[in-house]
Amino acid sequence: MSSSYRRLVSAIGAFLGIIVTVVAAGLPLYVFPATEDPTHADVVFVLGTPTRAKVQIAQELVSSGHADRILISVPRWGRWAAHNMTVCTARLTYTVDCETPDPFTTQGEARMLRAYADDHDVTSAVVVTSVAHVTRARILMQRCFDGALYFRDDGVPRDLTYWIEQYAY
Repeated sequence: MSSSYRRLVSAIGAFLGIIVTVVAAGLPLYVFPATEDPTHADVVFVLGTPTRAKVQIAQELVSSGHADRILISVPRWGRWAAHNMTVCTARLTYTVDCETPDPFTTQGEARMLRAYADDHDVTSAVVVTSVAHVTRARILMQRCFDGALYFRDDGVPRDLTYWIEQYAY
């Protein structure tokens, strides 16, 4: 074997080793993050794009008595804007507030929760987001909100493309 062939094999091996290490390190952070089932919280906070799965979890938590109200983070425009979401305008037996954070980022959502908590006497929240976003959301929410936080993922199965994009992000 030539030395250039050995260097190539070593480089490929090192590259694959780095990939395996990154994937393994990310498993507890992105794929299997810690989530909690609260006994009760003041609000269920739906982060990011308010998909059907996230909103359904929020509604189930309120219906089962685990929370009193829902706060949904919605963009100003597009398919997921408050004026396009039935849950934001429906007359329900519980309160659903749809607000747009400024900026429309997780940090903006964390600030929005803090302001909402101050205005509505909220001391605990269940945060519902996508599975790969739980750890990042936890870090940012804990910086802005002093109350008790519980995290739930949306339970949606993800394909390989999703995981590659999330790891790259």
